Amino acid sequence: MQDLIIVGGGASGLFGAVQAVYKGLSVTVFEKEKKVGKKLAITGKGRCNITNIGDNKTVMDNILRNSKFLYSSLAGFSTADTISFFENLGVPLKTERGGRVFPQSDKASDVVSALENAIKQAGGKIVFQKVSGLIVENSKCLGVVTADGKKHFANNVMIATGGMSYPKTGSTGDGYKFAQTVGHNIVEPLPSLVPITTVQRDFENAVEFTLKNIKLSLLKNNKTIYSELGEITFVKDGLGGALSLTASGYIDPNSCSDYQIIIDLKPALDEKKLDTRICRDFKNFSNMEFSQVLRKLVPKEILPMILKRSGIAYNKPVNQITAEQRANLVNILKHLKFDAKALHSINEAIVTRGGVNLKEIDPKTCKSKLCENLYFCGEVLDIDATTGGYNLQIAFCTANSAIKAMCGW
Repeated sequence: MQDLIIVGGGASGLFGAVQAVYKGLSVTVFEKEKKVGKKLAITGKGRCNITNIGDNKTVMDNILRNSKFLYSSLAGFSTADTISFFENLGVPLKTERGGRVFPQSDKASDVVSALENAIKQAGGKIVFQKVSGLIVENSKCLGVVTADGKKHFANNVMIATGGMSYPKTGSTGDGYKFAQTVGHNIVEPLPSLVPITTVQRDFENAVEFTLKNIKLSLLKNNKTIYSELGEITFVKDGLGGALSLTASGYIDPNSCSDYQIIIDLKPALDEKKLDTRICRDFKNFSNMEFSQVLRKLVPKEILPMILKRSGIAYNKPVNQITAEQRANLVNILKHLKFDAKALHSINEAIVTRGGVNLKEIDPKTCKSKLCENLYFCGEVLDIDATTGGYNLQIAFCTANSAIKAMCGW
């Protein structure tokens, strides 16, 4: 009998396997796909945002739901520990805007390879076989059953199957089914960090265009609940890009109509200074058409949208624009409004909101309270964070807690 079976060869599964073999445990990772780390390989647009240089408080502040659960795991394995771990595996790292940490090579595949090679070199096994169920007797997990009907016994089993986002990478909710067979409750899996479908669709010319250096504010019932500087990308039916993805994490998918997105196209200027700038342009180019002068203020991709919302004829000479019309233009540039209609499907989500109910998991060990020798780590749990490397940090520190518990630390 081996010490540990890990179900799932993703971020938490591979990381947990490395930690386990380094501590002398005999380990087998079961992965149903033809290769490990498929989702890890596409994170950060294929660059892999491993973690963030922020301290524990910063990480906790960026967890969208159930942050208190992570307190012990994060205390036991911080972002600094994650950085040291990967550098010791031979993956040189670099830090970019917002404290985001990436491999210097900009290749997520280097991260996957380092983890896979470390497991194999230390004597761990990776088996490409689907697990179909758990072996449980008297509320004690004794191992797993694979799709071919074979039983595999172990002293401990760790479920690291991920959630339901990006199902093509293998995240199809298997872990939820395993959890339910031993009595665990599942908080409804929903999309998080996903593009937002909007009521307004007047940005046809801007699809796939990225607006940089803007400020996005998310309002719920007219109260701001999230606001940050950065960039957005227009998609066919709404808003994507870093800020929109993060904003989606604050939106309840069941009541999207309660939310509005406000884009400040000129965050460096307050309304008075922006009006002064527009007045100067109108004076300097007094005989030019409105659309030509407006092009000096906004990118051409969103020009038709701004023109339409302003209500000012595109060919109207700017010396004929009234103070009221100018004030409305300032308001649009500072408060470009989009009403949320829906979130894109969980198939497009970076992470899953929901998962195994945390009330049934020991936060210090990530061990099931309902079934002995059974652990749950990473995205399968009901905890998720904003963009910036925080979700992978959750995967790593929860796996670390589980392995430490198995070793009696």
